[in-house]
Order: sequence, then C-alpha cells, then structure tokens
Amino acid sequence: MGLRGLARSAAARAPLLEVLARSAYFRTIAARRATRRSATSATTTPRIPSTRALDALDSLAAAASLPLGGAGRTLLVHSSFDAISLGTESPKDVLRALLERCGAGTLAMPAIPMYREFPDDGRDLREAPPTCDYDPRRTPPWTGLLPFTLMRTAHATRSLHPLNSMAALGPDADAMMRHNLDGREPTPHGTGSSWEHCYRNDATVVFLGAEPVDSMTIIHVAEDLAIERGIWPIEDWYRRRPFRLHRDGGVETIVVRERQPRYRIHFAEQALDHALRSNGILVSRSVDGVPIAASSARAIVDLLLSRAASGFPFAHLGLRGLLSPPTPPESA
Repeated sequence: MGLRGLARSAAARAPLLEVLARSAYFRTIAARRATRRSATSATTTPRIPSTRALDALDSLAAAASLPLGGAGRTLLVHSSFDAISLGTESPKDVLRALLERCGAGTLAMPAIPMYREFPDDGRDLREAPPTCDYDPRRTPPWTGLLPFTLMRTAHATRSLHPLNSMAALGPDADAMMRHNLDGREPTPHGTGSSWEHCYRNDATVVFLGAEPVDSMTIIHVAEDLAIERGIWPIEDWYRRRPFRLHRDGGVETIVVRERQPRYRIHFAEQALDHALRSNGILVSRSVDGVPIAASSARAIVDLLLSRAASGFPFAHLGLRGLLSPPTPPESA
C-alpha cells in the first residue's frame, strides 16, 4: 500500500483527520488555487480505450448482478471522458455504446451547470453567490463531454432544477424531470427530483474513469429525504439561492434550497467509501489505473438513511463553528 493508500485508510478509520485536512484546505483560497494549478500540471491522468472500460463495466456489473438496462431500468453514468479516451472513439460513440446497454431502459448523467457568474474556482465557502442564469438547453455542464453530448442529443431532456441538474434519454426521462420544481423552494435531491427518481426506481449507478466517492451525487438524496422525514440532526443545513430560469421563451426568478457550502468541510469521504465497500454496496476495479465501479442507487441511499440521525457521512459537526473558514474581507 502506497502513501496515498495509507492516508485513505487512516482517514476511513479516523474521520477527524480528513475533516481537519479539508478545513485547512478551504481556509486559504490562494493556496487552494495554487494547489490546483500544480496538481494539474504535475499529474498525468491514466487513460484507456473506452472499449476496455465498457468491457470491464459489463464484467463488473454481471458479477454483482447489477442490471445495466432493460425496460423500466435507469443507468446513471458518472464519467471522465479523458480517462477513457485513449482509442479513436468519440463521445458520440461512447454514448451509443451506453444506449445499447440500456436497451429499453433510460440513460441518465449528471449535467451539473457551470455558472460564469459564480465559478467554483476556489471561492471562500461563505461567499454569497449572485443570481445566476440557468437555461437547461444552453448552460454548459462542468461534468464532462459525455453529459454535454447527451444533453444535445435529439429527444434528450435536462432537469429544470438549476443545482445538480441531470440529463436523460429514454422512456423515463420526462417522468424523471417532471416534478423537479414542485413545492416551495425545492431541493436538488429531495422528493420530486431526478435524483430521488433514480433512488426510488433503483437505478444502477456506474463510474467510468471517475472516482466513485468524489462524484457520487446520489448520496445527497439521503440528506434531503432525511430532512423531509425530520431525522437529520442539523437545522441550518440549507441556504436560499435565487436563479433566473430560462424556459419556453421566457425568464422567471425561482428560489431553491442549497446545502450550506461550509458543510463540505465535514464530508468524511474515506469513511463513506469504507462503509459502501465493507457492506458490499460498491464494487470496483482498476483498469491500468482507471477506476471502473458500479452500485445500486437504492442500496446507497438506504444505507445512508439508516445512519442519517448521526449526520453520516458528515463528521464532527459539533466542531463546525471552529472549522468553518473565516468570513472573507470586503474587497477594496
């Protein structure tokens, strides 16, 4: 086990270590930006052909009895196209291969908007965002080439909720998005959201070149449902956030609820990874350094709901006043 593996193992057993490290990471914006630049320039991302990635996924899913497609099924794909782009296949080729695996099912991907007015480029976690413009047809996603290609495919649809949006194509795509803005100040992952639809219908969640716990958006369904059910231990979990929603040729202002960004500090990523693997919920393999993984949406969320009263996978929440970054100074 290398140094990185040892660090992950230690963090899984002692979440406070990860929380303290994350707190230090978010305290200095300039240092965080410099770290990102140096990491980007110094790291060579492993790459494999998409055909190898998909073959590994087929084998992994079959061994774990996780269906990739079929009538009434949803395949929820998190991906890094760069990691699986060593061959000559284009994003459209990979998308076509995934749709073939879906068969009569529905293909879905996170198409989380990238807002020019408020980029996630190392801003302080307490900085209030401006009112951003969201156009489901045009606002680009930061989640990669495959979601971008999917949302531009004929008959695909994208959720109207401006946070953690999803794109989908298939028989259940419209139903998945129909109730995304129902209710007062809707949450991104609660009842009526596309993510809750994936949980309720037990989507198979797969990861192609994307580290599972880094990109597992489905976990946030547990937080939003736990709050709806009155079992989440934190009262100030959300902040209100306005958006200008562009649809049907018009513009309307909507207000949604978003998790307070400062709670990112308390996310015990390695403890979550350990819990999912030790309970047999997450299966994965590495193909020449490229992660391929699969899981059940229902199994993930049910595990987290069973531990929601403690706030898991967020750790040491009692220290949040001490660990939150300082309020940023006013600009000159």
